[in-house]
Amino acid sequence: MLHRSWYERSSGQRNLGAVSRRDRFEGQSVRARGALCARAASRCSQEYTRVRRRMDNQMTISNQTVERCIEECLQCLRWCGQCRAESLNEDPIMTRDCIRLCNECIELCRTCVAMLTGCSGFAHLVCGICSELCTACASECGKYAGETMRKCAQACRQCAATCAEVAKAGPIRHPAAAAWDLSAC
Repeated sequence: MLHRSWYERSSGQRNLGAVSRRDRFEGQSVRARGALCARAASRCSQEYTRVRRRMDNQMTISNQTVERCIEECLQCLRWCGQCRAESLNEDPIMTRDCIRLCNECIELCRTCVAMLTGCSGFAHLVCGICSELCTACASECGKYAGETMRKCAQACRQCAATCAEVAKAGPIRHPAAAAWDLSAC
């Protein structure tokens, strides 16, 4: 039985050139129907695989980048701690902005490390904020003379660069963890 379209029912005319999917499917054997379904499923599977690969390439950040970001955050944490201690001992009034930024940088770098090691889906957002804070801290610490201040500013710049890289890459997705093995995260 052929099904008529809305146009055909309302106008009384039959569009002889167009054959609906249902009409094509009804006139075929079970084997032919199976082949049509298999081809359609194959096309869907191929499209899914293509899209999935593209998303993985765009969103997966390498473990090396994450490890480098963790190392840079730890170095920044270390040097900010030393810079803060030295600033408190020498002239806390003049270096109050440096002390404040180092305190904030220490806490945020510690949070970044915790979120990166825990494979948090929000780590890239925290890394974006950490990058901005480390840039500000580097700018402030760079104003003062002294070896510790210089090393703190340098560590903050490096941390800001790697945190910005992680933030730009988007959510952390480990391919092995995403494909069943949750022990990696």
